[in-house]
Amino acid sequence: MKRMETDRPHNAQRPLTKRAADANTGSKIWLTIACAFALLCILVWLNEILDLPHYFLGAPRTTINWREAVGETAMLVVVGLFAVSMLVRNITRRMQAEESLRASAREWSTTWDCINDAVSIINLQGKFLRCNKAMANLLGKPLSKIINHTCWELVHGTSEPIEGCPIVRMVESHRRETLLLPIGDRWLNITADPMMDEDGDLIGGVHIISDVTDHKLAEEALVHEKKKFEEHSRILNIMTGQMTDMVYYKNKKFRYIFSSKPYCDRILKCSQEECVGLTDVEIARRYRESGHEQGFGEICFNSDHQTRDAGKPSQFLETARVDGKEICLEVYKTPIFDEHGDFTGIVGCSRDIAERKRLERQLRHAHKMAAIGTLAGGIAHNFNNILAGIMGYASLAN
Repeated sequence: MKRMETDRPHNAQRPLTKRAADANTGSKIWLTIACAFALLCILVWLNEILDLPHYFLGAPRTTINWREAVGETAMLVVVGLFAVSMLVRNITRRMQAEESLRASAREWSTTWDCINDAVSIINLQGKFLRCNKAMANLLGKPLSKIINHTCWELVHGTSEPIEGCPIVRMVESHRRETLLLPIGDRWLNITADPMMDEDGDLIGGVHIISDVTDHKLAEEALVHEKKKFEEHSRILNIMTGQMTDMVYYKNKKFRYIFSSKPYCDRILKCSQEECVGLTDVEIARRYRESGHEQGFGEICFNSDHQTRDAGKPSQFLETARVDGKEICLEVYKTPIFDEHGDFTGIVGCSRDIAERKRLERQLRHAHKMAAIGTLAGGIAHNFNNILAGIMGYASLAN
């Protein structure tokens, strides 16, 4: 298995890109060719001008043809200039490639150090090979004291990996491993991602430490608020479940947020959980589709709009049939507005007054009977007076 170098310094020069490497190789080849050609030109020119074989080898002296010498020299100069131009061109390309490489390196270094999370590259032994500024700030140490040291040495102060270390698990599993770890008053989320070579062999990893203290505190606060909400909801359900009046709350789109159990059982004909997010019309339609009778849907929906448009508490008398039984409700609805005056919902209270209506009918009937009795008594009294007079006159006649 291949391993990454462990003693490579933090600021070591990175390998050239393919483009820079090609330019570097091409420049070396052209430089060699140009030097060899220049040397050849010099030797040819010296041979023509100085007659080197005569001086060094004792050959017969040759007569110099100055016209040919000048022509050959001019040709050598032209070819030499061409070779030099090609050399300059390749050197220019190499310089441009190296500048592009340096710019890319600066851009990558800037990006690397702009990451808020503490990111580092580690080898298979868990030692840091490179890290960004966030890692140095998190550990409170200079880069020179971080490179070639392990996470457990710098973070935990131990010579061995801690229990559940994500680096050890990543090396074994060859996949991402995480660990949520409390350090003092902070919470750190530690992640280890594997690095593979082109053959699929593990050669190291990317080690990330994220400070999730704020997220953890917010999560704990959310859990606490959820428990409080559940407790308040439980108390509210107990209170509203014992009341004869039926209460509910709807949002600005007239969808139920809360409704008491008696209201759900007697009017909506569904559970408290089922009605959440639905309007009266949707609940009534669903109940009718199951083959039952529910007449309050449109009535309640219309009174919601009237309450919102009125912008003040309103009272309604709503009568409809539910499962063959006529129900009469005395309804009080109040619109809710936020601090900006925008409509946010409706609070409602409904009271079943069917029994009161029955008693009122009985009372009216009793009043009618009493009135009839009083009338009959008056008539009987007057008739008795008339009969008394008749009886008196009859007794006198006898």
